[in-house]
Amino acid sequence: MSLAHRLEGGKASRIWAASYDLKRDAFRVAMEDGRIFLLKRPIPEDDRSEILDVYIEGDGEIFTVIQATGNEFSVPWDVIENVAKGKTGESDPAVGKRIGQHVKALRKQHGLTQAQLAEMTGIKRPNISRIEAGIHVPGIPLIEQLARALQVDIIDLVR
Repeated sequence: MSLAHRLEGGKASRIWAASYDLKRDAFRVAMEDGRIFLLKRPIPEDDRSEILDVYIEGDGEIFTVIQATGNEFSVPWDVIENVAKGKTGESDPAVGKRIGQHVKALRKQHGLTQAQLAEMTGIKRPNISRIEAGIHVPGIPLIEQLARALQVDIIDLVR
């Protein structure tokens, strides 16, 4: 079982611990406010291969999973409850597509690569790609990071 802990203080809505439970074939995620979620596999971006590692990044904003195939994906704190309930943001694909198109257009307008935007925002490059493709609908914290990096108002990304 892989286990990641975040011990320093922070907001109650952040991830405190994340692990993979092989017997249940699910991720367990504990939030600082005491809520615990069981995310049954597969979850978005999961290729169903063996889980090698689970770790928390930043200030508990996301947990990242590394798989045997080399696939790596991250789950932001603000979508964990929806994933646990089986809601993956697929109910309104137009929102993700629209945000992704705006991010991509603005990134290109600024002459940035996905890797450069990832470094500026602290968002992993594969996640930038998923946002631009409309596969992942970013939560407010990620939208704020993208807007800052692209020097636009949040409304310019979600309109």
